[in-house]
Amino acid sequence: MTEKVKKSFPWLIVILCGLLIGLTLYFQETKADEAATTLTVGNVVPVVQNVSLNAGADISPTENTIVSKNITGQVVDNNGWATITNITARAFRSGQSITCAQSDNNCYTGITCSSSGSGTVADATCTANLWFHADSTDSGTWAAEEWVGAIFATDSANATDENTNEATENVQMIGTLCLDVTASIAYGTVAAGSDTGSVNKSTLVSNTCNTAIDTFVKGTDMTSASATGTVVVDKQHYDLTAFTYGGTESTLTGSNVKVVIDCPKPTGHSPSNSSDEVFWGIGVVGGTPLGTDYGGVDTFTVTAD
Repeated sequence: MTEKVKKSFPWLIVILCGLLIGLTLYFQETKADEAATTLTVGNVVPVVQNVSLNAGADISPTENTIVSKNITGQVVDNNGWATITNITARAFRSGQSITCAQSDNNCYTGITCSSSGSGTVADATCTANLWFHADSTDSGTWAAEEWVGAIFATDSANATDENTNEATENVQMIGTLCLDVTASIAYGTVAAGSDTGSVNKSTLVSNTCNTAIDTFVKGTDMTSASATGTVVVDKQHYDLTAFTYGGTESTLTGSNVKVVIDCPKPTGHSPSNSSDEVFWGIGVVGGTPLGTDYGGVDTFTVTAD
């Protein structure tokens, strides 16, 4: 006859085993060691992008002075925009290289920039002061070229980058016609029935923009508020060299007459280094009333050479 034997598992042993496993895990955890982590973050070269000269618009010079135009762009530095230590700019005619020497005709260097940024991007604005005689590129000698803006960036590790707008914009310097002329022609005292002879007065005609010029001249009769007489316009004579009145010089009229002066494109300023003189004389017919305030207007109008 088969007997059945009852088996039992003592719960006290289970509890003790659980405590033993827990204590083992606890002491293993508290005895864990630490490993320090180290890293060197390397420098990243800054990147100049989105360069623009005058927002891509053509530039017209301002007569006898400068015109200020902005060169803008961004500098991206993955080490943070605050690590960018220096930003400068240039403006130059594209026939010159990006490393061109300073010239107020074709290359403006050392342009300072202001910047502000956030994160890794700095926005730069640089103001170029361009003189009135900067080379024109819309026609003439440099018609195949354009004006270019460039931005140069340096970071705290002396890493550099540069970029231009040449591939994305076509900015032209517009050829402009301007002149400046002596404010008055003071003939002084000339007796009725005589003329100025070989004594001339002169006007200095200056080219004050960036294109070679000639001029038209015309005049008015000279009248007096205190006398009833008139010195008619054709009694004024002119020439490009000194003359004796009544020779081969030209006679002023009331209509524009072209005078071919020698005024090529200026290459300097303060004052313009392109100018020419026009010499003047006058005759007074007999019977012209006495007067100290005879006056009129002679007009010079610029035209292309």
